[in-house]
Amino acid sequence: MFEEEVTFKDLLSPKGGKLRFDFMIKVRYGEQIYNYAVIEYDGRQHTDIKSFMKITRIYQRDRAEVEMGYYNLCDSLKEDYCRHIGLHFLRITYSRDADEIRRQLTRYLDKIGYANIKTKGA
Repeated sequence: MFEEEVTFKDLLSPKGGKLRFDFMIKVRYGEQIYNYAVIEYDGRQHTDIKSFMKITRIYQRDRAEVEMGYYNLCDSLKEDYCRHIGLHFLRITYSRDADEIRRQLTRYLDKIGYANIKTKGA
């Protein structure tokens, strides 16, 4: 199972907004459903200032650089949060094509043992 755009009530940005994960993988054990892993897909705007400016509509470069730094800080907070609560985390970058993403995701799910847990809980 998976959900999109997932938040946690105790994961907030420095400005107090809820930080969102792109995807959450969940597993079922009997009647209970547990969070298992999150996946973040980083588009070009995560590393390219011109893309960031276009998407955010911040057209002053110096202001855009500050805001991009803030977004990157929020990304780091999400990773730290997952590490702290023991939630598996995967970041996928835009520079990969669909086949590479599929292979990366498959390798990652194998590495964290998702297939074994998924079959045990079924």
